[in-house]
Amino acid sequence: MRDYSIYYAKEQGRRLPCFCFRTVTSTNDTAKTLLHGGEVREECFAVLAEEQTAGRGRMGRTFVSPRGKGIYMTLVRKAAGVADVSPAGCFSALAVCDLLGQVFGLDCTLKWPNDVLAGGKKICGILPESVVAANGERYVLIGTGINVLTDETDLGDLQEIATSVLLETEKGSINLDFWGNKTKALRKLGGALALMTDDTVRRYLAGDATLAGEYAARLATLGTEVGFSGADGERLTGKAVGVTPDAALQVYAGGAVHTVRWGEVTSQPEVRRN
Repeated sequence: MRDYSIYYAKEQGRRLPCFCFRTVTSTNDTAKTLLHGGEVREECFAVLAEEQTAGRGRMGRTFVSPRGKGIYMTLVRKAAGVADVSPAGCFSALAVCDLLGQVFGLDCTLKWPNDVLAGGKKICGILPESVVAANGERYVLIGTGINVLTDETDLGDLQEIATSVLLETEKGSINLDFWGNKTKALRKLGGALALMTDDTVRRYLAGDATLAGEYAARLATLGTEVGFSGADGERLTGKAVGVTPDAALQVYAGGAVHTVRWGEVTSQPEVRRN
């Protein structure tokens, strides 16, 4: 499968190997192939791609991934004993917010569990997975797709709910940033995101209790009316009031606080009470 080049993302003496592909089905799938085949033995690495032909997100949704228009990256880190990677996926959204804020000046918020929003629309999706490699070790995968140069034509019918860096900034300024070599620029951004995501994942694996507070501060879902599935599968409506240390959503409904760890949480229209 050696149809990739290797780029090393660097920061303060760290070197993170990034396996760069031109076209993949998805970076998560490619990372699994590398792990299952025993081709890569690093404890931590990233997979980058210029294009995904079958990019995917939560609940089996498709993630549009046109060539040369976004950051398509999967961070892979050894995580012995960690089977539930959902919290890592939630907290990794903070790395995306930091990157987009530092590089493009975007003030992003989050929709539970890990959608990153700009201007109230989705600009990034994250898919966490847990995989056992050929060596028997367990790894956490954090697949991240960010719409960078995606335009209205690329988004099509999704433009009502999705956006991109290009659409949220002055088009002239971002075009100047990427005009020289888009592939190189996006690869560099992907490497930077991999390092930032790994920092966040390592904090989570080390039990950093401050992550939940940082996550809650970005979570636009808090304080809103949401629909969710209760423990018995019944569809309920309530107010999102907080998050647990492992990023589960707390919703007040029917006189009790429900802890939501999975499933679909939908925004509900506000009900006026006279």
